[in-house]
Amino acid sequence: MLRLSFQTAKRSDEVLSDAEEFFQKQGLDTCERAADSVQLENGGGYVRVQVANGEQDGREVTLLTQEWEYQVKEFATQYSRK
Repeated sequence: MLRLSFQTAKRSDEVLSDAEEFFQKQGLDTCERAADSVQLENGGGYVRVQVANGEQDGREVTLLTQEWEYQVKEFATQYSRK
């Protein structure tokens, strides 16, 4: 299990849409979507992406996963550079 967080200036809906697209390409299926989170599952594991208002105008993105640690790290690395 892995929990990873990073900051972004993007809007919550953009972050969630980007995460959903990225993880669906990895073979996960969306099982739950809310205004501030999305959960995807497949292969006995899951990825949950939560977005909260951070300090000032930024957002804090938190990813929780089981069995998809490599892909979560890849998403966070690529996304935090944007």
